[in-house]
Amino acid sequence: MGKISIINGRRWTGSKFDINSELVLSVMNSEDKEIRLTEEDMILPGVLDMHCHIWAPRASNQLCLAEELPYAEGVIATAEAGSFGSDDWAQANNFWMHTSNQIMRSFMHIWPEGLRNYPVSGGTAPEDIDIDHLVETAMKDTSGNLLGFKLHLGFKDAENDIGLLEVARKAADNAKMHIMLHISNSYVPFDVFGSYLKEGDIISHIYSGRRDPLLKDGHVHPYYFEAKKRGVIMDVAHAGKHFSWRVFDIGIAEGASFDTIGTDCTGICYKNKERFLSQDIYHISSALMNAGISEETVIRGITTTPAAIMNIPLDITKATVVLKKKYGDIRYYDDGDQGPKDYIDGTYEYRPILFVHNGILISENP
Repeated sequence: MGKISIINGRRWTGSKFDINSELVLSVMNSEDKEIRLTEEDMILPGVLDMHCHIWAPRASNQLCLAEELPYAEGVIATAEAGSFGSDDWAQANNFWMHTSNQIMRSFMHIWPEGLRNYPVSGGTAPEDIDIDHLVETAMKDTSGNLLGFKLHLGFKDAENDIGLLEVARKAADNAKMHIMLHISNSYVPFDVFGSYLKEGDIISHIYSGRRDPLLKDGHVHPYYFEAKKRGVIMDVAHAGKHFSWRVFDIGIAEGASFDTIGTDCTGICYKNKERFLSQDIYHISSALMNAGISEETVIRGITTTPAAIMNIPLDITKATVVLKKKYGDIRYYDDGDQGPKDYIDGTYEYRPILFVHNGILISENP
């Protein structure tokens, strides 16, 4: 048993940073030690990922990520983004409840097979989805971990997209749950898919360059602001293949902000510098800060806002992540939706150097 004293740095309070003089943590598996920070370094109450694909039995090994990998760097909770449909969701949820270090919330895909057949070329047709079975499976959940239903647009045509939207809306309304909507590559415009969404529903891949779903005639679609006014949540969900700096620049310049910073990390792109270059939640968050988004907006998007959506209390004395600002020439890439990958050149990246959870030192990377 020892004590870790974290001296200086900035402590996240839920809405802003306060100066940290000293934070003392009792740790069962460490000797006494002192960690001194600069005024730029951050202390967070754990980090939450609003969009990730996590492995459970019957999952695609190519798609889904072992949850202990992001957990080891301070991700204390994840919203699993629909890897499992009604065929497998209950089994996956049971697996996570008994094995996961993270708090696992999740969305059930409206395709009964979920994303098991990855890479996906288009799942069950809307007319073949049993809405009653979807709702029944959702209503049987007593864990409280199910947040709602996931659907993907953009695999076949506009008729298919609308059919899936109608199925998801009926299921969500009948189960009194929310929708997480993948809009990247959508065949229908923002005013169409946005009209199906209600307060608390989530749009994933808001800055995708695949058919530019955020835009109309090169500008932010007016319906974005209508959806935002109604309380629809906007998620970055980078994934390395669903984010465009071109779309992001237009969106931010015209007031199309985001609420959460899901990674949409998978077994393919996590820590993979050669493939997609989204890497992890800290790399994506640092990219947005280097692009001019305020630190408070970014940190809110990986702590306070997803915690409220997932109904998870944050306590910096129980989950403590220390982020060090590390300077260097760092290139932050996007999807490359119009040719080679685009990028911005950054001058720093925040990296986790300490993670303590429930009195146990989980990782230390000075």
